[in-house]
Amino acid sequence: MEKMRLNKFIALSGITSRRKADILIQEGRVKVNGKLITKLGTVVDPESDKVTVDGRLITLPTKDVYIALNKPKGYVTTMDDELGRKSIATLFPNFPVRIFPVGRLDMDTEGLLFLTNDGRFSYIVTHPRFEIEKEYKVWAEGVVGEEDIKRLKKGVFVEGRVVRPKSIEILKVDRKATILRVVITEGRKREIRRMFHYIGHDVKRLIRLRIGSVKLGDLKSGRYRDLTPSEVEWFFKRGGKR
Repeated sequence: MEKMRLNKFIALSGITSRRKADILIQEGRVKVNGKLITKLGTVVDPESDKVTVDGRLITLPTKDVYIALNKPKGYVTTMDDELGRKSIATLFPNFPVRIFPVGRLDMDTEGLLFLTNDGRFSYIVTHPRFEIEKEYKVWAEGVVGEEDIKRLKKGVFVEGRVVRPKSIEILKVDRKATILRVVITEGRKREIRRMFHYIGHDVKRLIRLRIGSVKLGDLKSGRYRDLTPSEVEWFFKRGGKR
């Protein structure tokens, strides 16, 4: 295993976040091989160095974890929210290892969200170069017509860049709302909401139904399951060998 920064080692061990790990180091609560460490940026060897926090020896988890969660509306996608908002961390009480969300869903968005302790897996799922599809069901205000669809396919500006859906399909239309299926391969902040706002049809409800080959299926809101080995392997095949 490669050497890593001390704050990353502490975070991966499940003690706390990397940011709070820096605070522990600065407060003089961390030792490496019995030596007090207060310098940020210190590098450790996970295989040979002994790290203690408040006198307790910490180690890295030996098992990689891959989880599919049906994120409910009203939860922020973070395991440590400084503003005291309801976070997805509350859905994993006493979880045995530290996990982190793979990408984000905004507070009002529901649906499929991965969590893991494997940085390589997270990188493959979220980086645009791998073009991992994310499929959403969208409830948009009013009647979204074919001209609106053409505008979206042409592309709109989000965070200074032109973004466009990989595919978009109208499923149902009535006078109050239009239900659509949208597939994207990027995940810019509030990308779909901003796309529809641009064409004058704000999103009323948004659910992520699929990431790559993994579907939300009948997983109930607020519940989670382990990804199967074949589901995990599908992503690693997209990203090359582990």
